Amino acid sequence: MISRVQAGGFYIDQKGQRQQFPLMTTPTFHELHQVYFKHFSFEGVLEISKHFESGEKQTLELSFCSSRFLLSIRVIASDGTITFYTMNGMQEDRQKIKYFMGEPFPSYCVVSDLNLVFSVVSDFLENNSDEVSDYFVLEEF
Repeated sequence: MISRVQAGGFYIDQKGQRQQFPLMTTPTFHELHQVYFKHFSFEGVLEISKHFESGEKQTLELSFCSSRFLLSIRVIASDGTITFYTMNGMQEDRQKIKYFMGEPFPSYCVVSDLNLVFSVVSDFLENNSDEVSDYFVLEEF
């Protein structure tokens, strides 16, 4: 069972200044859309964290740069074990590389489909279980 949900982050504005997003507790998708999503043409990070009564914490990290997105989920178990998930991208070539914010990533991790981003965020908010969405796959390094 979820005990709390929080969202926050930052973006770099057109003057190159870091702007902090307000911290939101138990945000709805509509609230996120009104406060955060209008800044996706800039560069920044939005994190949405779900804290479970079991002590587990899941964080959806949405990095954005010029309307391209890198989505991941970080799960911290109650024992401190960290598991990292990236976008599933089953149709993508697993060997192809895309650069995002100057760093190389597998191409399936970087998306530009805003509707997909909205679906992932909405699914993350609505999913009350500690199971990670099918949008993501366990990343092994």
